[in-house]
Amino acid sequence: MKKNVVLIVSKEETFIRELAKVYTSVVFEFADNAEQAIEKLNLFAVGAILADAIIEEQEILKIKKIAGILDSEIIFEKADFKNMTDLEKVVINLRNELFRRRMSNYTFEDNPNLNNPFLNLYKTNIFKKND
Repeated sequence: MKKNVVLIVSKEETFIRELAKVYTSVVFEFADNAEQAIEKLNLFAVGAILADAIIEEQEILKIKKIAGILDSEIIFEKADFKNMTDLEKVVINLRNELFRRRMSNYTFEDNPNLNNPFLNLYKTNIFKKND
């Protein structure tokens, strides 16, 4: 199963480390430049890439190109890592989108209890008669 891995491409890690402590459902991997980011794309099942606004456009294009080859569904976002409130909004949106994508892989046929938790209540001990 693909984890909620967000690859952070930035030299500024202060605010993102604070957010990592709050949003534990997301795994954050850090890279300082395009080469490190490409290496980590190969190592981890990355679902999203969050790049700092100060990263050069050529490095971002390199990362996007390799990410598109490895997985066409990788989400790419750019944010200002010095603005804590905007950064937190972007992280929340990425987390929600990754969760939505992961859950869309499951259907009612795969797991009937996913859509209806009361479907198999007759199998539980609650409704069994005491003889």
